[in-house]
Amino acid sequence: MNISSVIESERYLKETAIALYFTTPTCSVCHSLKPHVQKLLSSDFPKIQFHEVDIPSSPEVCGHFTVFTAPTLIIFFEGKEFKRFTRAFGVAELKQALERPYKLLFS
Repeated sequence: MNISSVIESERYLKETAIALYFTTPTCSVCHSLKPHVQKLLSSDFPKIQFHEVDIPSSPEVCGHFTVFTAPTLIIFFEGKEFKRFTRAFGVAELKQALERPYKLLFS
């Protein structure tokens, strides 16, 4: 689901776990990484909701979350930023970072 306003993003932050994926239409890394991130979240961390933010279309959301580069993935647990990944990150790194807090929160 795409997020286009700060008010909308704040509403989603009330969920237990969300992932905000900031991207641009011209970012090849963003487009190649996105399906891998979505697959990992849906298979290993299904309770984390995935939301996408288009940087050029939503500058106020980017400013609110202090995002200046693409891709940026921010993971929130219980409304608080847990981890931020920018530019060069891998799915294995993401999986390793999420395993323990996810189990603590949902087990």
